[in-house]
Amino acid sequence: MNHPAEPRSSGDMESAYEQLAAAIDRAGPKDEALFLTRLAMVMVHRAGAAIDLAACIEAAQGEGERRPVAAS
Repeated sequence: MNHPAEPRSSGDMESAYEQLAAAIDRAGPKDEALFLTRLAMVMVHRAGAAIDLAACIEAAQGEGERRPVAAS
């Protein structure tokens, strides 16, 4: 049975933001979209059925909650 992960602390989120920003900078403007797509696909694969991808996309677009969404 899959269980949603506990939300990350604000300190963990800040560290994740810094790591992501650095990785995006390294990818450069030309490859930014490709990097982000590949990163998202790796994360979806690793999360498996524990997430509702459509709900995560809505949240990232500002249409839903701003926290990870567990699959129903």
